[in-house]
Amino acid sequence: MGNLKLRAGYGYADDPLLSTVKVGQEVASIGLVNPEGATVTSPMYGIFMSYFQAMETPVIYKHRIAVGLGVENFLGVPFLSLDTHAAVQLEEDKCFGSGQAGQSTSTGYYNNATIGVALAGGLASDGCTSSDHSKATVSSFHLGGALTWSF
Repeated sequence: MGNLKLRAGYGYADDPLLSTVKVGQEVASIGLVNPEGATVTSPMYGIFMSYFQAMETPVIYKHRIAVGLGVENFLGVPFLSLDTHAAVQLEEDKCFGSGQAGQSTSTGYYNNATIGVALAGGLASDGCTSSDHSKATVSSFHLGGALTWSF
């Protein structure tokens, strides 16, 4: 194609987020201050780890598609080239919480708060299960370009 160069690409990445987080496995404990003001540690409950994973949603991109155009001798200048690209990261959904359902992690006061069951039927009406407590949806695109001066 003369001085034009076309590029196309596809990328796939695996989802690193865990469906089930065992109590104290990935993060053994979390520091906190109790009502009396003393610093203590507590096991990192699976339900909390699931919420933390939901905050890291940008990592769940699985499919990326890109196209690019390169122009040598841009504007007739033999040492100048133009490179451009456009890319889209396809929309991905991730539901959080169902892997934690029924995991009783404590006894006593905090037991019900750490079992991992979603409230009010969860997100079943939003494409998740009735046990899910969070849902993340992400997608993006980007455009870029560069002028290169070779000497």
